[in-house]
Amino acid sequence: MDAIVLDIATNLASTLLVAGGRRLGGQALGNEQEQALKNAFAGATAAMLVEMARHADLDSKFLEHLKEQLVGFFEDRWIAETLVDVALDSEEPPVDELRRRYERLGFDSEALPVSFERAMNLFAFELATRLREDASSGGPLRGIVT
Repeated sequence: MDAIVLDIATNLASTLLVAGGRRLGGQALGNEQEQALKNAFAGATAAMLVEMARHADLDSKFLEHLKEQLVGFFEDRWIAETLVDVALDSEEPPVDELRRRYERLGFDSEALPVSFERAMNLFAFELATRLREDASSGGPLRGIVT
């Protein structure tokens, strides 16, 4: 299952990378900065998926279904930018708005193995932590993430 979670996290990280680049002032990001962002997104996504896996018996069919939903969710520009903004500003995610958007996309927030609120809060916390850790340790995001 770890390989499937990593695959999903990597795919979602690529989707979020576009929004992350826009939120960071439209600056041209170097390869190291893009990789650091992608790693932060992948780590946050993996943490969210691992939490879901702890609460359900996730077979490969369900994981594939979950991947389709989350990719569709994170591909929505407003959602991706909102989650990046929340992480960069260390704010609580607007869970009700995110849930409405998730459901407008045709997904069932009640079908997730954890509450939608838990999933979004965990993702935002993990992303914020990873971005700030990279910046504070002198990594490629130093000077970009404050």
